[in-house]
Amino acid sequence: MRTQTSRQWMVTHEWMVKPMQQTEWIEKQGILVWLSEVFSALGTGLYLIAIFVDSWWGALAGFLIVMLLKLPLHLIYLGRPLRFWRTMPPFSGAWRTSWIARGVVFTVFFSIFGFAQLVTSYALGSDFLASGQAYSMVYAADIILKIIAGFFVVLTGIYCGFMMSYSKSVPFWNTGILPIVILNAGIADGLALIMGIGLLAGGVGVNGPE
Repeated sequence: MRTQTSRQWMVTHEWMVKPMQQTEWIEKQGILVWLSEVFSALGTGLYLIAIFVDSWWGALAGFLIVMLLKLPLHLIYLGRPLRFWRTMPPFSGAWRTSWIARGVVFTVFFSIFGFAQLVTSYALGSDFLASGQAYSMVYAADIILKIIAGFFVVLTGIYCGFMMSYSKSVPFWNTGILPIVILNAGIADGLALIMGIGLLAGGVGVNGPE
């Protein structure tokens, strides 16, 4: 009787000692994670390169790739997309331990500062502002927003490298070089895409950081 009870307990709690499939998150949805990270590298790399070469259209394209392709796929993968706000502080402390939650936080902050930067850059490139104090203030704000948005776009691009480190079945994923590889891949993608955008829309220069 004791042996049977012990066996029943092990079967009931086998998820504690055996790898089990997460039916709510991953069942037939692994491709969502893959596509999300592909678009993450494309969008973040393009945006980062665009703010350095002062390409408003490139920054807009990178921003839209992250917002309309990367983020929705990521939220769908979570199983219950409408509850994504529970990963955000102060509603939850999940960001302290979960790289998925941190990724959502990084992306949300990038969406805020990236959008504000697009607005200021557009205002500087149009005839909306005349030269003077207002122009100088918007120009200073644009530089600050580029720095902040660039910081969060880098975090958005590399967090998946830390997230993937929890998969022990692939040894390379458990190395500290993976986030660097992902960042370099995103930059390479951004360089390729910015050349195409420059040919189509123009407006690509090297005076943006100055």
